[in-house]
This record gives sequence, structure tokens and C-alpha cells, in this order.
Amino acid sequence: MTEESIANKTARTAFWSAIQKIFTMGVQFVVTMVLARLLLPTDYGVIALMTVFFALANSIADCGFSNALIRKDECTQEDYSTAFFYNVLVSVGLYLLIFLVAPFVSDFYEIPILCDVMRVSGLIVIINSVNLVPVVQLTRNLDFKTFALAAVVSSVISGSTGVLMAYWGAGVWALVAQSILGSLLSMLIMVYNVRWIPSFSFSKESFHYLWNFGSKMLLAGIISTIYANIYSIVIGKCYNSRTLGIYNRGHSLSMLIPDVVNNIFNRNTLPILSQLKNEKERMIAVYRKLVVLVSFFNIPLCLLFAALAKPFVLFFLTDKWLDSVVFLQLFALSAITSSAGVVNLNIFQAEGRSDITLKIEVIKKVIGFFIVFVLLPMGPLVLAIGSMTFNFFCYVVNLYYANKLEHLAFSTQILDLAPILIASVVSSIFAYGITLLELSNFIQLILGGIVGLMMYVLITKFVIKMDLYDQIFDLIKNKIK
Repeated sequence: MTEESIANKTARTAFWSAIQKIFTMGVQFVVTMVLARLLLPTDYGVIALMTVFFALANSIADCGFSNALIRKDECTQEDYSTAFFYNVLVSVGLYLLIFLVAPFVSDFYEIPILCDVMRVSGLIVIINSVNLVPVVQLTRNLDFKTFALAAVVSSVISGSTGVLMAYWGAGVWALVAQSILGSLLSMLIMVYNVRWIPSFSFSKESFHYLWNFGSKMLLAGIISTIYANIYSIVIGKCYNSRTLGIYNRGHSLSMLIPDVVNNIFNRNTLPILSQLKNEKERMIAVYRKLVVLVSFFNIPLCLLFAALAKPFVLFFLTDKWLDSVVFLQLFALSAITSSAGVVNLNIFQAEGRSDITLKIEVIKKVIGFFIVFVLLPMGPLVLAIGSMTFNFFCYVVNLYYANKLEHLAFSTQILDLAPILIASVVSSIFAYGITLLELSNFIQLILGGIVGLMMYVLITKFVIKMDLYDQIFDLIKNKIK
């Protein structure tokens, strides 16, 4: 693969991913703001309580097969059919299990409505299983135009449905309907565009390859999923659903920036790095450029979001959600390494080293679970501080093993990102200063955002003189051509 083809593919995928994410984020942002005004923190707390079960079910059903197919040089019809039937059959079994355990989960949290909500929402697990092969094929072909179409249509229709139901007093069922309809529409659009039909065959050879790679990803995914949701489990049980709703709202808002950056840039990192796995030096060069590229956007925007968190919440969500500000700030700070962390993890998969992924997940999550249970009696705020500290620790661990695998000095990535971090900290301090002025929340947001972004551009372009601007312009030119 030539440098020009890499640039063209990066530009094309980034363009369609940007179109998808900017539009869908706009729709989802409006929907979320409206729903937050119509619904209560308790409603979001109920949804958060069952998230762990669906996340686990999706990890088990996928079993790492999707990533195994993405990184494989050539995929056959038997490979796709084997993965498809495994995924669907396991998903149906998992849904039946969710249906059976729902009453016990409802009794455990002492929330009666949780039983019916889990049983209905569980259908998403089956819907997602049908979508596995279309998603893999679109990803392998870097066809993010179809992803954009599916996301735009599904977000508009499902979001509008959720708002209408909330307005009519449906409560938590508005959120349930929104998520189910969104998944269903997205699946139908992708299946229609790919038009792949499984053959009634199950290859032992294909399954052996998929399982050999995917099983390690499965274990890593299960460990990671349980940890990611352990806060919801313990806060929901030890405190109440309102506290969980406040905590979860702060966390979900903090992931807006990393989610956008990852969807625009990181979705193509695994297929591109996989295609370069036999060209070691070029893969390392591309890997380093990708880390800097995603961090160039993620770090400053996360810190800027943390600086403007209070006027943001007060203006868009009202003072009903004021308690979520501190959680939003802490999680936004911890999210500055998330995009670089995704690229670091993708390098293991591109190299076929899912064993390393499993190893580091075990190391990190053993420590993570210990931190949760030690800090639990100290309250949700201390838990959030512990989570932020742990996220930085995870980044260091991922970076250590990535550098070890590629024979890079540990300081290489730190030095690559240092100019971005310095410029981001300075610009966010200026933005935070705007929030201390006697201005309306809206003016603080607009003025703080403008000042912060202008300071960042001035420092990175004219003081530090980063050449990344030229690279970004080249990507845009490649797309225009």
C-alpha cells in the first residue's frame, strides 16, 4: 500500500465518518437535551442498571469474531457464514437467559419496572447479531458512506420517536423505544446495502481460526465490560437510581468528544494497520501519525469541555442536572488519553497479538476492581476520582506494551503528544477564566469556546509550529480530488 493510497483511504473514511458523526451527534444532542428536560435522572438510572447485561451479551455473541474477520487477509463465504450462525444462535440463547434472570435483577435492585424493561430491551442483542457480517464487510471495504447513511436515518427516526413518547409521558419506555428502533433501522439499512446472504454451512476450519483469535478478545472484552459497568452496579445498589442517573449522565456526556474523534479517525485504524502488518517500519510510522492525529483533536476538546462543563449543563440540561457537573469534569479529564489508547490497542490486533490484549486487560482490571471496592464506601465522587486515576494508569500500561511490541522507547509517544497537551492545558485555562465572569451561561459557552479554540490554534500553529496542519489540509485535498 503506497503512502498516497493510505492518505486517500484515510481522507475518504474520515470524510464519511465526519459526515456521519457530525450529523448524528447534532441530532442525538438535540434529542438528549430534550429528553433530559422531559425525563428524570431516575429514568436514566434504570437504563444504566441493565447496560452491563446487554454489553456482556454483545461481547459473548461477537466473541471477537468481527475483529478476526477484519484483520484476515482474505475472507471466504464459509468464514462469514460460520461467524453469522454462531453469532445469531448464541444471541438467541443469551436473550432467553436475559428474559429468565430479569425478575431476579429487578428484585435485587428493588425496581419492579426493571424486569419488563430488560425483557423488551434485550431484543437489541438479537438485532445486533444479524448485523455482524454486514458491519465487517463494510469495515473491510472502508465503506463508511453506508455507515453514515444508516446512522443518520436511524438517529433521526429513533430520536424523534423517543422525544414524542417522552412528551406523551412514556417515561423510561421512551428511552427503550429509541434504542430498539435505532438498532433495528441501522441493521436493516446495512443488510439492504450489503445484500449478503449466508450459506447454510459451518466450517470447522473457519471456526478454529475465528476462535483462536477471538476467544482471547472475548475474555478481554468480558473483563473490560464488567469493569466498565461495575460502577453502575455498585452505585445503583448501594445508593439509588437518581444518584446513578447523575453519575451516568456526567460520564456519558464526557464521552461525546472521544466518541466523535474515534468514529471519524479510529474506525479505519485497524483495517489500515492490518494491511501494513507485513511492512513493519511503515506500519510504525503510520501508527505514530495516527496517534498524534487523533490526539490533536481529542485532548484540547476534552479539556475545553471540562472547562465549560458548568455553563454547558446549566444551559442545555437545566439545574436539575447540576450535580452531574463535577462528574462530567472528572471524566472529561480522564478521556484525554482515550483516542490514543484506541490506536495503541489496535496495534495489538493488527499484529495478531490478541494474547497481549487479554494479558493487559487482566492486569488492569484486577487493579481496577480492587480500587472500586476500596473506594465504594467513600461515595460516588471519590469513585469518579478513582476511575479517572485508573484510566491514566491504563493508558500507561497499554503504551508500555505497545512500545515493547514495536521496539519503541517508552517516551516516544509522550514526546509526540507533549506539545498538544501543553497547548490544550493553556487554552482550557483561558476558557475556564471566561466562566468566572458575570455572564449568562450561553455567553460563557460561546465566548469560552471561541477563546479556547483560538488560543489552541495560535499556540500549535504559530508558537509550537506543528506541521500537522499541513497533513490535515493534505487529507482534505485528497478527499476533494
